[in-house]
Amino acid sequence: MSIRDTSRCLIAIFLAGCAASYPVRTSREFLQQGNFTQAFHAINDARQAQIDAHEEVDAKTEECYQEVRIRFLLYEARQAIFDGDERKAVRLIAEVQLTSPNNAVAKELAQRAKHRVASQLCLKGEEFISIGDLAQALECFELALIGEPDMEVALAGRVLAQSDVAKLHGIAQRQFLEAIRKLPEFRYNEAGYHAGVAVLRDASRTDAQDVRVRAYRAVAEVEQQRAEESRNNGAYGAALMSYREALRLWPELPNGEANIVAMTHELEAQASLERASMAIRTGQMEKARALLQAALLLSTLERGPINELLFEARKHEGQQNYDIARDLEIEGKKSEALVQFELVSKDWPDGLADEKTRIGALRNDIQGAEKAFAEGESAEQKNDLKAALEHYRAAQTYYSAYKDVTVRVARLAAVSRSGS
Repeated sequence: MSIRDTSRCLIAIFLAGCAASYPVRTSREFLQQGNFTQAFHAINDARQAQIDAHEEVDAKTEECYQEVRIRFLLYEARQAIFDGDERKAVRLIAEVQLTSPNNAVAKELAQRAKHRVASQLCLKGEEFISIGDLAQALECFELALIGEPDMEVALAGRVLAQSDVAKLHGIAQRQFLEAIRKLPEFRYNEAGYHAGVAVLRDASRTDAQDVRVRAYRAVAEVEQQRAEESRNNGAYGAALMSYREALRLWPELPNGEANIVAMTHELEAQASLERASMAIRTGQMEKARALLQAALLLSTLERGPINELLFEARKHEGQQNYDIARDLEIEGKKSEALVQFELVSKDWPDGLADEKTRIGALRNDIQGAEKAFAEGESAEQKNDLKAALEHYRAAQTYYSAYKDVTVRVARLAAVSRSGS
């Protein structure tokens, strides 16, 4: 192989390496920004392109793909839990655990998802008990125990569903007493459960019903406090989940529906804020402003950050216009640069950068060029070509692109040389 062929091979290998590293770098940048979806699609598309081309996936791409895929699946699992789709979350977590069985985040999310599924099954079981369908109730409690074998509510529910109906009144009394004992200890969930069972077993027990209502309201108040803490910390997703749980426990909770609507709006505003930030970074100012204006209409808690980002978008756009003006100035297009700088100055009366200084300097140069050019024309009309040439050169010094001053200087300079 010749030196030239060797060089070509080396260049091809280098370019291939650069092409492979670009999607890896892009994916990791998205990952640093918390944009797991874009990060995954960037590296997945690159990896799939290599597979479609019947090429072996290079090591860096594969390593990045495996890392980002796990982060993406965990992100999707969190979203599924937040949306109440625990079964989807469990499926996604299982995919993670196939390749990363000791992943601590996956284990924690799996536990949360399983607990929520078990809790929902217990609620269904209680509903079936309330209508006397003990067989369906037993099935719900058994399914809950598959996911969480030590869940006390599910264990108690299973015992209840299997119990002898003939003992209802006696057991109802014991359940009510159990509820009364637990209420002062702030064990509200258990108190509500026992009191509910007492009401089920003996419909005449209005005292048990009162205990149950008090217990559920107490739990609802705790959930509401948790929601308010999350809201104050800017964790609107967690706040929304707690508000929903509080309203489920206490359907007449004051401002319950309004709190859920408000948190839903804050979440939407927060999402718009993130998308606007990305739009600003990519120079899409119009899109960023539209997103931020929409967020302002939705949010009451994020107005400060939204207004800050609106200012940032405005400043970014102002800087873009300033850069255009500077480019025109560097190219010697002083009239066009002056117009652009004046637009910047109009938008930023208190100043964005040094545009006011540059406007003054450009005006002086343009005025100097106008004056010298006029004097050159006057001298030329009087046939004083030497004076005309000096004036034109002065105009050219002020503003080289002014009218046809360069052509006039060249013409008179040629005449001067031929005359000498």
